[in-house]
Amino acid sequence: MVRSAVIVRLGSANLASRWRDEITDLYVEVFSAPPFVWCDDEGCHQRNRLSRLMLTEGFTLALAVTGSTLIGFVYGAPVPSQQQRGFLPDRVVRRFAGPTFHVTDFAVRQDFRFLGVGRSLHDSILSDRSEKWATLAVQPQAGASISIYERWGWRKIAQHHPDAEGPAPSLDIYAHRLGLSDPSVGW
Repeated sequence: MVRSAVIVRLGSANLASRWRDEITDLYVEVFSAPPFVWCDDEGCHQRNRLSRLMLTEGFTLALAVTGSTLIGFVYGAPVPSQQQRGFLPDRVVRRFAGPTFHVTDFAVRQDFRFLGVGRSLHDSILSDRSEKWATLAVQPQAGASISIYERWGWRKIAQHHPDAEGPAPSLDIYAHRLGLSDPSVGW
């Protein structure tokens, strides 16, 4: 298969609203496949989560496209310290005092993995952030994703057991130090 050049676009709610259907379709394609836990209405939950998040100040999105085809995305928003309580243990909230940037969803189409697309998306959305830390949640059985995050400097800091929205009974929470050439510094 011959691939066109991959272009990464960084934007906010306007860009997300233009690509919302494609983002949801790619989300379903990626996360309905093993090793992820999936429920039939998760695509609808993701679309609603994205719509709500787009209204948040600081919402940021990075898209990877080739031609007119979406091949990857990552998005998130800043989370104030007080909103981290209940999601993170108190000891972790104290350690990461101040707002963090929470990466809400991150996906790359299967046939574009291991080509640098995910790293480009990751670096685009996290560069030039004003927050000191970023967080993300990943299903614990997603070993390939976890391995990549750890190579990129993410560290597991907690486990979360969501009560409602989302199919997974537990999520591992990872943190990444922003603004440093070596994210392992400051741990």
